[in-house]
Amino acid sequence: MDSRHNLDRQLAIAGVARRARGRPMEEIKQLLREEFRRLGLPEQPGTWLDAVAAEAWYGKPYIIDLEAFRAATGLLGAAGTGPDEVLAERRPARQPGPGIRGGARTGQALLPAVEPSPGKAAAVFLGAIALVSCLAAAGAAAAAVAAIHAVRRRRKGGAR
Repeated sequence: MDSRHNLDRQLAIAGVARRARGRPMEEIKQLLREEFRRLGLPEQPGTWLDAVAAEAWYGKPYIIDLEAFRAATGLLGAAGTGPDEVLAERRPARQPGPGIRGGARTGQALLPAVEPSPGKAAAVFLGAIALVSCLAAAGAAAAAVAAIHAVRRRRKGGAR
């Protein structure tokens, strides 16, 4: 879809989310369908509409893309519901857990205190590949040594 359709969808979603908090899901989905129809937008897929309605139930707008979200919140002009505030609410809280320094516990997962950068993720991935390659080479070397010893044993046994 083009950016104009995304903006129209984002405006519809934001408008419904403002008045849908705590309402029944079917009612929210109906509000969304009506708003999309009013703006001349095509019928939206059911599972996508479910996701949008679930966010609206909490009074939160589903974010289609950041550009459309920023434009829609700018047009609607709601204080405290700008993109940065909404996105900040959605980020996980970072609090040190018991006995954990610099990280936070969420369930069983240990979250790092700092989000890894894409470059760091690539370095970790390449490091893992290097480790697996070394282990494979060591396994191949061990198999070769075992094969050599087996051949030598046969030769010694056959020479007797």
